[in-house]
Amino acid sequence: MNKQKIKAVIDSSFWTNINKVNLARYLLDYFELYSTEKVREELLDHPKKELYTPKDADLFKTYIDAGLITLINPLEIPKDIMHQVSVDSGEMYVLTIAKERNMGVLLDDNGPLQYCEKNKIILFTSIHFIYILYKENIISKQDALDKIIQLKKSINSRFAL
Repeated sequence: MNKQKIKAVIDSSFWTNINKVNLARYLLDYFELYSTEKVREELLDHPKKELYTPKDADLFKTYIDAGLITLINPLEIPKDIMHQVSVDSGEMYVLTIAKERNMGVLLDDNGPLQYCEKNKIILFTSIHFIYILYKENIISKQDALDKIIQLKKSINSRFAL
């Protein structure tokens, strides 16, 4: 039985964290993934002095090239979003797309999390996603706990153990 995938805009914070714990391969089972040009820039436009492309950036590019992540951009950034998050941040564009197109959001940064809660935007953090995978018996309880511990320094403390 095919489950309905949720249309969701992914932010670089979530993408980086979910790759850190090697769970990106499961995203396509649950989400129809979208991202913005700004998030693409955050993940892929690295200084020329770096000797290698980080694993998460390489996978992001592969997903875009394969059409597994669709790049979309907002029409206009609302003032309430501009005041909530860092100016010209990926989150600003992600939240705008979510509002414009009634999509979910995949992110792990605190300010945007609060904005989603206040504005009833469907939100998934990397911890939520780990929990989903555990509840569906895709990963074990111990594996879920280990991955949450791995992310503890990268996420808002209210989502950690």
